[in-house]
Amino acid sequence: MTNSTWKSIPPTQVCDWIEFWMDAPWPMDEKQTAEYAARLGWTAEEDEGEIYLTNVVSGLSIPEVMLVTMPSGEAASIDFHTTDAIRDITNESTEFLNDYYTLVYREAEARWGAGKQTTSADGSSAMWDWEDKGRVTLNKGARAVSINFDTPHYAAVL
Repeated sequence: MTNSTWKSIPPTQVCDWIEFWMDAPWPMDEKQTAEYAARLGWTAEEDEGEIYLTNVVSGLSIPEVMLVTMPSGEAASIDFHTTDAIRDITNESTEFLNDYYTLVYREAEARWGAGKQTTSADGSSAMWDWEDKGRVTLNKGARAVSINFDTPHYAAVL
C-alpha cells in the first residue's frame, strides 16, 4: 500500500537503530545514553534533572523517545514510535499500520529469527530476547507502531 498521509521509519532503519542499541556499551546511565543517542541524530534536553530524548531525524508526529531508568540511575529501556500517531482510526489507517508492522517484523525476522508473537484486543506484538544483547519488543496498536529496547541488565531482571 502506498501512503502519503502518514510517515514511518523505513524497516531497515528501525532494525539498524535497534542493533545500534544492542551493541551499545551497556551499562550506561541516563546522561551517557543521551550522549550515545546523539550518534543517531537524536537530541536530548534536560528539565528539572530529567533527560528527554527526541528523534528529530524521522519527522514523525510523536518524536519523543521514552528513556526509562532503573533506581540505580542506569538506563533500562528505550521506546520510540516508528510511525506517525493516527488521529482518526479508519480502514486505511488500520491497513497502513498492519502492513507496516508486517514489513518491520519481516526485516527483524530476517536479521534475528522468528520473534515470539502475541495478539490481544489492544494489538499485536513480537518479542526477541537475548541474554547478552537485551530484549526487543515490536508493538502495533490501533494508533501507531512502536518499538522498545530493554538493556541487557534490565532484561535480566524482567
